[in-house]
Amino acid sequence: MSSKDDILSLDSGAQEQPFVSAWPENPVVEFGNSLVLNCSTGCRNVLSGGLETNLDKEIAGEGRAWKAFQLVNVSSWDPAPSCYFDCADAADMKPHRVNFTVYRPPTVVKLDLVPAMEVGKEYTLTCRVSDVAPIRNLSVTFLKGGEKLHLQTFEKHAAREAGDVVASHTVTAGQQDNGEEISCRAALDLRPDGPLFETTSHNQSLKAVVFPSDPRLSLPRYVEANTSELVTCEVTGVSPAQEAQFELTFAEDRLVPDVEVWGDTARAQAQVSPSVAGNHSLKCTVSLGPVTRTAEVKVNVYNGPQMNESSCPGTVTWKAGSEETFTCSAWGNPSPNVTCRKDGVHYPLGVPQLITANHRGSYNCSASNEYGSVAAVVTVGVEVYEVPALPISLGILAALVLASIAGVGYYMYHKAYKTKEYQVAQRKAQGNPSEKQCLNGKVQTDSSV
Repeated sequence: MSSKDDILSLDSGAQEQPFVSAWPENPVVEFGNSLVLNCSTGCRNVLSGGLETNLDKEIAGEGRAWKAFQLVNVSSWDPAPSCYFDCADAADMKPHRVNFTVYRPPTVVKLDLVPAMEVGKEYTLTCRVSDVAPIRNLSVTFLKGGEKLHLQTFEKHAAREAGDVVASHTVTAGQQDNGEEISCRAALDLRPDGPLFETTSHNQSLKAVVFPSDPRLSLPRYVEANTSELVTCEVTGVSPAQEAQFELTFAEDRLVPDVEVWGDTARAQAQVSPSVAGNHSLKCTVSLGPVTRTAEVKVNVYNGPQMNESSCPGTVTWKAGSEETFTCSAWGNPSPNVTCRKDGVHYPLGVPQLITANHRGSYNCSASNEYGSVAAVVTVGVEVYEVPALPISLGILAALVLASIAGVGYYMYHKAYKTKEYQVAQRKAQGNPSEKQCLNGKVQTDSSV
C-alpha cells in the first residue's frame, strides 16, 4: 500500500486544491453482485474519510489517504455513492460522487412467430427483450440471412431500472425471401467501462407465398341424381405450389380429393355422387400461407321423371254408377308434367267422373320434364250390375198368367151381369103389354092405346 500511498499522496505544492477521487472512476456492476470501490484524496493531512451510500458496505482496506469498500449485493439501480475526506489543509473539500452503472444483461430475446407472407404485402416483425438494464444502452438488430435489416436503439430511455423492450420492423415480402432465415439480436453495450453483451433469438424461416387469383372449379352446372361426376379445383401461378391446402365440400359434405402439383399449379380432384335433387353448393377453399381463397358454384341436381305402382297403379277397377277420380303422378326435378290418354283422347286427371262401361280400357300415361320422360299403362276395369235372366222370365210369366186370369174372370162376370139384367127387363115387359122393353133397357109407351 505504500506505493499506492505515494501515488495518491501528491505534493501539495503541485495542487492548488486537494482532490477526492474514486476507482474505478465509472464502476459497472451487475444487479445483485458485489464491487470494491476505492476512495482516495490528495490531502496530506487527512483527518477522516469514508463512503456515503445506502448500500451495504464493508471496509476492504485503507491507507493514510485512501479507503477501500466492498459494496455487497448491489440491489439499487441508482446507488450514487460519494467518497469524502476531511482535510486539515483545506477547509472545504467537496465529496466525489461516483457514477455507477448497474446492469442486467439481455438473456431472454424472442422473435415473435414470423407469419407466412404474401408477396408484395407489408408485415411487421416483432422482437421482445425481457428484463434488461439499462435500456438506454440497448440496441436491437433485425437480421435476414446474416444481413442487417434494421437497427433500433433506445438512447432516450431515461429510466435506470430493468424492463421489457419491444422492437419492431416492417418488411415487404418478396418472392426471393422464401426460405430466408430471420432473427433479432439484442446488444447491451457498456463499453468502455463495462462489457458488451449480445444475445440472438432463434432463427425462423421466412415463407413468402404467391397466390394471385381465386381457384377455378370444374363441374357441370346440371348433374343427374345418383350419378357420379368428377370435380376439379385448380390454382395456377402459386408459389410454393406444393404447400397449397385444399378443402372441397358439396352440399356441406366434405369430399376427399387427390392433389397433384407441377410447377406453379396445384389441382385437386374428387368424385361427387349426389342423391338428393335440388340446388346445392359446391365450394373449394385453398389455403397457402396467410392467403385463403374460395370459389363456389351452384349445382342443380335433377332427376329424370319417375313413376311406380304407388304413384301410378297399373290396374284400377271401378263400379258403374260410382264417382271416381283418375290419378297418376310422378316425381323428379324439375317437377314433371303428367298426361294420360284413352283411345288417343286426352283424359282429365284429378277430376271426378261418373263411371260407365265406357270408362273401361287402357290409359296411356306419360311424365316428362326437360331432362327426360317415362311412360306407364293403366288398365281400368268397370263392373256393371246385371239382373239374372231366369228370375226375370219367371216373374214376367207369372204376371202374364195373373193378368189372363183376371181378364177371364172379368169377362165372365160382365156377361153374367148383362144376362141377368136382360131377363129382368123381359119379365117387366110381359107384365105390361103397353110397354116395350127396349134393347137398351128403356121403356117405351105404345101410342095407339
